[in-house]
Amino acid sequence: MIIGLWLLCLALWAFNGAFLIYWLAKNKRSRQSLMALLNGFREGLKACGLARTACRYPVELWEWVTLDDDEVCEDCLEKASLPPMDIADWMKEGLPGTPEAQTECGQNCRCQLVPYNPKIRNRNQTPKS
Repeated sequence: MIIGLWLLCLALWAFNGAFLIYWLAKNKRSRQSLMALLNGFREGLKACGLARTACRYPVELWEWVTLDDDEVCEDCLEKASLPPMDIADWMKEGLPGTPEAQTECGQNCRCQLVPYNPKIRNRNQTPKS
């Protein structure tokens, strides 16, 4: 049920975003305003820990990645050792930087969920954007 509500909210969010983009393109004709809006969406996704990269294949599995420094809390290290999971399982576990994750670092979490790629050998560090 929670996933259903989340999907409904996501659909409404996407509809509102599409409407804003349409309205800006039609009424303002300002490329700067449109780019600012799109960059805001990208930063919002990054803040939620969902780093998106260009990928040729559909992404089904995500993994918890830390910065691998001295400031990483024990809870995040434990979550980074979990196997890659789909987004629904990560939502049950808790996304980085959310209260549901129940980590010591809480909202100051610097971890991210990144698409799982078995070809990457060193997944200890968050990719630089």
